[in-house]
Amino acid sequence: MIYVIGNEVNYINIRSSTIEDMVDYFSGKDEIGFDTETTGFDPYTCNLLSYQLGDSHNQFVVDANQYPINIIEDLLKKKLLIIHNAKFDLKFLYHNDIYPTRIWDTYLGECVLHKGDKSVRKGLDATLSRYTIYSLNKSIRGVIHREGFTERVIRYAAEDTEYLGLIKAFQISKLKQYDLMRSMDLENEFVKVLTFIEYSGIKLDKDLWTRKIIQNEKDYKESLDELNNWIIDNNLVKYIDTQLDLFDDTKSTTISWSSPTQVVELFKSLGINTQVPDEKNGGFKDSVEANVLEKQIDKSPIIPIYLKYKQQEKLLSTYGKAVLDKINPATGRIHTQFTQIMDTGRLSSGGKMGDQETMNIQNIPRLPDKDDRIDGYIYERECFVPEESNVFINADYSGQEQVVFANWTKDPDLIAFYKSNLGDMHSFIASKIFPKLKDVPLKRIKEEYKEERQIAKSAGFAINYGGDGNTIADNLNLPKERGEEIYNSYFKAFPGVSEYFKKATAQALRDGYILFNDISKSKCFISFINKYREKEKIVNSPGFWEKYREEKKLNSDLYKYTLKPDVSSYFKLRGNISRMALNYPIQGSSSEVTKIACIHIYNYILDNDLMDVVKFPNVIHDEVLLECPKHMGETMKKIVEDCMERAGNVYCKIVPLKAEASICNFWNH
Repeated sequence: MIYVIGNEVNYINIRSSTIEDMVDYFSGKDEIGFDTETTGFDPYTCNLLSYQLGDSHNQFVVDANQYPINIIEDLLKKKLLIIHNAKFDLKFLYHNDIYPTRIWDTYLGECVLHKGDKSVRKGLDATLSRYTIYSLNKSIRGVIHREGFTERVIRYAAEDTEYLGLIKAFQISKLKQYDLMRSMDLENEFVKVLTFIEYSGIKLDKDLWTRKIIQNEKDYKESLDELNNWIIDNNLVKYIDTQLDLFDDTKSTTISWSSPTQVVELFKSLGINTQVPDEKNGGFKDSVEANVLEKQIDKSPIIPIYLKYKQQEKLLSTYGKAVLDKINPATGRIHTQFTQIMDTGRLSSGGKMGDQETMNIQNIPRLPDKDDRIDGYIYERECFVPEESNVFINADYSGQEQVVFANWTKDPDLIAFYKSNLGDMHSFIASKIFPKLKDVPLKRIKEEYKEERQIAKSAGFAINYGGDGNTIADNLNLPKERGEEIYNSYFKAFPGVSEYFKKATAQALRDGYILFNDISKSKCFISFINKYREKEKIVNSPGFWEKYREEKKLNSDLYKYTLKPDVSSYFKLRGNISRMALNYPIQGSSSEVTKIACIHIYNYILDNDLMDVVKFPNVIHDEVLLECPKHMGETMKKIVEDCMERAGNVYCKIVPLKAEASICNFWNH
């Protein structure tokens, strides 16, 4: 039965009721389906129209204008609230100083169960249809705020709570089947934190940002002039405008530097290779992206000039005036949104919220090291500041993913490096893979063998993320044979890494999913596993390789159009699975450490009644940013460090994860 509170109604199976009756009905129940209808996405500038509480038997639709949601605060704080896409509804609860402690997010349930499969729709209507014969009509979603409490609006609002308990029951069954309950528990806890981060927002110093834009415009103009002058100084006649102005005899160029097509033409004429594999369509395509040009930096003086120009162009377009438009008029702060569960387990920031594009707050360029900063130059992160009477607590883990990697691989030398506190990891790797550096102190390697250290650094990162010899050669612009040599030297030096990689790949190929760790049991399901197994069955069939070699010698149509594509597809799919198996557990487990740290911090804030005092502006992979009154700075600094290290101890049992926090007046990382 549907009940309406706040309006007298008498539709079929819809009756009027009271707040007291609703509270009485749910007082003996442990869980409640919960939903809201609002005038928009932003709790600061939009209004709560209604809130709905329900189960499979009865649903209550409450007019929020007549009965403010605060009157049922105790009920909402005590019960398990089942919500689909809880971040949206929780923000409106937070805005009313209501902080539920127990959440089951059916949307996150689908994300946990189908991580890796982007074809699975996760809206409430799609989720319900996946588990039951029922369906929801969402056609009136956009007109509720105009239509008011009509019969169809009431039924629509009530339906959003009617089936949530049923969906939860189906999800629990499947979560248990795949041993994902702990992963789900983690995400249900973290969604409360992520909501608080989105709700907190971050302050931008508008005056400083405006000065930064002027600075960037100047830098952009200078880099553009430098490009054009290079063309003119080198007398590349084809690209010089010969039509001089009567009143200005300054030469100019005809090339549009923002047009990749025109830049490709120029670069090809200068002997610069712009060809890269076309992953989507096969074959090759032209590109002037930084990762293509950086490998050819010595081929022409124009390459570093062009890369500098593109950097300035990006700074101006991405971090220009449009950022000022993202400041919320009610809070004076920028509020982004996060995607809580990516395939890798990481968070992502930005994307659309309704019709509005939100800012990717995780992607703001990091500050250069202090010795590399230019006096008087304004960097992007310097413009993000606390409120006048507050300070930032900026904290991050020391080498988070590298430490997680050492704990996961259990390689004796990597563990010894950390336990002996040897210092620079890249110098250590160099000492292991280059025989001539075996007995050279690490400090000397860092200072005197910079080329070898850079090779070791690039190789370490490539291998940690599932790369191979080709990846190393490609990244360092080395011959493929040299890349393979470095790759093999790395695994010879760190046999524990090799053994871990073999086990991780074998597990993924066997099970059809990537297991992140044995703590949360989080998994990313391989969406193309069936396609891989089809190809595996073909190449492992009796006599396949004999036939393959015979037909290859003949270069037959069977070889060219059937056997060769089958083999190519098999190894490509296997390679993709292998890279995922090596990369995802490290990134995903590192992300879980950060999530648990954030949960500890949030719970401290909540337990000490500091929700209106302490803000949580951002989380960036291994880094957290808190904002608190100045007099609380030292206390919160210690709390944050403790919370982060406690979270690290859950995952890193052999080599501990260390966290360091600082008190600052701007985003100082």
